[in-house]
Amino acid sequence: MSRFESFIRDLSFLLCEIRLTSHLTEECLKINEYLDTQNIVIDTKDIKFETQSIINLCNYLILEFRDIPKEIKVSLKNISVYYGAILRSEYRDNINGLYVIIDPEFTNDRDPMIIAKAAINGGASVLQLRDKKSDKGNILELAHCLNDLCLSNGVELIINDHADIAFAVKCFGLHVGQTDLSVEASRDVLSPHQHIGRSNREFDQLENSQKLDIDHLAFGPVFGTSTKAIIREPQGIERLKEAYGIANLPLVAIGGINQENISSVAAIGIKSICVTSAVGTANDPERACSELVKAMKLEN
Repeated sequence: MSRFESFIRDLSFLLCEIRLTSHLTEECLKINEYLDTQNIVIDTKDIKFETQSIINLCNYLILEFRDIPKEIKVSLKNISVYYGAILRSEYRDNINGLYVIIDPEFTNDRDPMIIAKAAINGGASVLQLRDKKSDKGNILELAHCLNDLCLSNGVELIINDHADIAFAVKCFGLHVGQTDLSVEASRDVLSPHQHIGRSNREFDQLENSQKLDIDHLAFGPVFGTSTKAIIREPQGIERLKEAYGIANLPLVAIGGINQENISSVAAIGIKSICVTSAVGTANDPERACSELVKAMKLEN
């Protein structure tokens, strides 16, 4: 039995139980009739699509049957959250390889889309849109363009800070800092399957983050960096090694990483390394990205 077929079976059982133990007979029958008449066919060879279809169906039922009581809506929401967590756990390893931040402040006055295309052509696996200064409407427009680009190239897109924009463009996920919107509040905004990453610079922050409903961790700055408004003391390679030992989620090394030092980071065994200016301000961003990817692969 496929995951989707199991879901339909479990949902039918749930509706039957609610119908037998409450006054919600008519509402349950409406949903059951809808499921019976739709003849929903899902490609069960694509587990990601199949699971996403479950989440979409739950959300559709909540919106379509607006007059159904709270008990059923809560049950559908819980099912959606449950399958979202499954999907996220199955695709956490997508945070790997070279992770490039696209920040309009660090493009040498070039169009961010030019840097993004160069990064993808150079072998980047993940892009993050980080824009601390533009109007939200402009960020949203750029996010849509980046997401289309990433989807067509098999690259994951993360949005920095803005949970509403991440939700609107339906990208892979969101990244938050220690003082940004809380993980709990972000989860309320995002779709259940969207990932959340969180910044950390201390071991206690790292341990606390792992208690939250997140999917990957960032640790740094590893080296000195000028891409942040607040200058932080570099963590160094030894503390990064300790962080890697503490982490039980995918760990992204970030901060001041470039062609000269990326090998020392990759040698630890870390699978995802994040850069900003090493690609964004390079004379030839595609070549810079390609060389960084090559250096990572030599160590891994």
